Amino acid sequence: MKKLLIFSLILVTTLSNAKGKTDLERYHLKGAVKSFTEEICPEMKEKFGEMEKIKCDEEKKRYSFDKQGRLHKIETLDKNNQVKETIIAKYIYQGDKLIAKEMRNSSGKITEKTTIKDGLEVEKIHFNNKGEIEKKLQYEYDKNGHLNKTTAFDANNKIVWMTRNENKELKKGREVKTKFYDENGDLEDTTLSIYDEDNLFHEEYGIKKNGKRKLRMTTSYDYDDKANWVKSVQLSKIWGDLLTERKIEYYDM
Repeated sequence: MKKLLIFSLILVTTLSNAKGKTDLERYHLKGAVKSFTEEICPEMKEKFGEMEKIKCDEEKKRYSFDKQGRLHKIETLDKNNQVKETIIAKYIYQGDKLIAKEMRNSSGKITEKTTIKDGLEVEKIHFNNKGEIEKKLQYEYDKNGHLNKTTAFDANNKIVWMTRNENKELKKGREVKTKFYDENGDLEDTTLSIYDEDNLFHEEYGIKKNGKRKLRMTTSYDYDDKANWVKSVQLSKIWGDLLTERKIEYYDM
């Protein structure tokens, strides 16, 4: 079950990011966004028809962008909003084409490297504190830029899991059927995920061998006046409930 939870969370994030050509789009942001601070709350309650947070993680993340929509840095904040850690983004170009992005900590050590082709992320390598490869993810896409395969490798370049996706366009959005395979190539799970026209995740169903499906998770959103989401509520008896809030700062244009 823990492995499937990891699969599910990675899949939702990656599928949502697949079509984004800029970092802002990958984070589902529009307009002149300067930064957003994200707070994740695993405990919430309903009050007058609205979900309110009860207990949140002690740490928050602040993501800052330049005026071209590129991620500039990620800061980890403590409960007093003081910066605990800073990760800086470095972009690598071949001519005028972006081919890679590196994330480095305040000491200059690399923590993550992403290879980019035609605006799509095709490989992401995570490094440990010693600068050694910890894990690697490789992505493949269909002709519409939707993710159709993800392969995860360990530090020894051995496959630890894989997902294969079937994307189907809807009138408003799309649905994605995903099969999860373990390190031996055995099928572990099959899901159906629903995304809206902005590529935001909304529903996940588990699919049984007989083809019947059962709702596992829903996510709803509240938006600001710039059409960016500032609050999401995930409800799931399997993965757990989660409330996420974003405080967005915009450039003066």
